[in-house]
Amino acid sequence: MPRLNLLGHVFSRLTVIADAGTLKWVSRWLCQCECGNQVTVILGHLRSGHTTSCGCLCKELAARKGHEKAIHGLSRTPLYGLWASMHNRCYLPSHPAYKNYGGRGIVVCERWHTFENFLTDMSMRPEGRTLDRYPDKDGNYSPDNCRWATIKEQQRNRHDNVHVTFQGRTMLIAEWAELLGMKFATLWWRLENWSIERALTESVHHNLNHH
Repeated sequence: MPRLNLLGHVFSRLTVIADAGTLKWVSRWLCQCECGNQVTVILGHLRSGHTTSCGCLCKELAARKGHEKAIHGLSRTPLYGLWASMHNRCYLPSHPAYKNYGGRGIVVCERWHTFENFLTDMSMRPEGRTLDRYPDKDGNYSPDNCRWATIKEQQRNRHDNVHVTFQGRTMLIAEWAELLGMKFATLWWRLENWSIERALTESVHHNLNHH
């Protein structure tokens, strides 16, 4: 099969300028970023939107967050924390849940890289609801694929058949919550943001106000 020719193709901030060959059968391409830097990116990450810059975007996001803290007055609220966690899961490889989000190619739409836009599109979070990617549970975070859902709605959308294995024992998330005497919403949040071991062993009293 002839190799794809991506020379000149643009992927967000990156323009393909050269074929960088393959590594372990994975196609790689040298790209020029809008900021002037060059970076080698694998084909899958270009196509999925997983990699959109040389890394400058993450720096800009950090700078924007600092700016937003000064202007929107919501930087210490649960809503801002939810917005920040959404980005961390998608762009921070060290995040415990990255493998289930950014590691699978899930990204946050460019508009929502700014907190004010997220707030404008989603409004304040209704009591008892959480951010849910719907109708496409494997899709990106964007206005047309997100809703404020009840825990039951999210459970039907994402966790009906999800099992968690810990210390040789495999059970549904709801079963773990019942065993631990923990609210389903609490355990679900922990598993999305923490490692499995921490989620299932840390005292619930250490996780108050996580929403």
